[in-house]
Amino acid sequence: NQATGDDMKVFENVLTDFYISKGIWFRNPTVHVNDLRATQISKEEYPVLSDFVNYLYDTERRLTMRRTVSPYLLASISRIKQTFDTMLQTQAAIFEGITEFQDISKEKVVTFDFSGLKGQPSIFNAQVFSVLSLVSADVTNNGKRCKQIMLQNPQIQEADLPHYVVNIADAQNLITPKYQTSVDLLADIMDGMGENFAGVIISVHSLQGILFEKGANNYSADYATAVKRIFGLMQYRVFAQTNETDLPLLAEALAGSMSRSELETLVNLEKGDLFMNIASVGNVVFHQELMDNEVSRYGGIR
Repeated sequence: NQATGDDMKVFENVLTDFYISKGIWFRNPTVHVNDLRATQISKEEYPVLSDFVNYLYDTERRLTMRRTVSPYLLASISRIKQTFDTMLQTQAAIFEGITEFQDISKEKVVTFDFSGLKGQPSIFNAQVFSVLSLVSADVTNNGKRCKQIMLQNPQIQEADLPHYVVNIADAQNLITPKYQTSVDLLADIMDGMGENFAGVIISVHSLQGILFEKGANNYSADYATAVKRIFGLMQYRVFAQTNETDLPLLAEALAGSMSRSELETLVNLEKGDLFMNIASVGNVVFHQELMDNEVSRYGGIR
């Protein structure tokens, strides 16, 4: 079952209580800024999932012993406990233990492979959201570093600064209504990329499941807004041959960015032809050819 708004509020409160019980957070953190340990302790000192599950069991037990307790609170705690207990029992290899994330700020190339999680949507969503959160922080830190470099070296050119590029392959697995929180976060990350000397490359095999025609009832208004933001923030949009059935979807997502005649051009592209729409500039049609080593690697243009 989907978590309710009440469940999310109860979860926020019980998680805060858990970290307070471990001595790494405070009820009023702004009053205890110098005592907060959440970002100061080593990763080995952080509690693990089994600690939280045990805390949930204890919390449920304490609530049942009260003379009066809100039925919705007890039911919500029970649902939260069952969710995390199931994670512990079935996916301990992923969620139990200390983090294995390393400091990626000094790395040139970092790859996150989610291919093994495609059949497990809940876990896929949780992992993608965690990675996007990590990338969001690193993009922001890159912007801070670049701005500091510019302050110290006024003569430096922007092109000489370290730029951050996020490449999302098979993005149709991520940009879908069932991963609403991750889609919202991706849109937020993209919104701040320009000021942080960063960019994103998003590649998809199909628009089905990402975009929907106006009036369709299989997505929320918030999802539609996030997707429009994502497509609207793309300065360069490159299309290969597109099915006629996808044109109404693109027309809805790119309203005001591409005309109907431009969209219809996509249907008539030949194999290897690409149509690049540059926001507020114009369009370029060109033919793509692969080098021999690229043919060996990718198997040619399909």
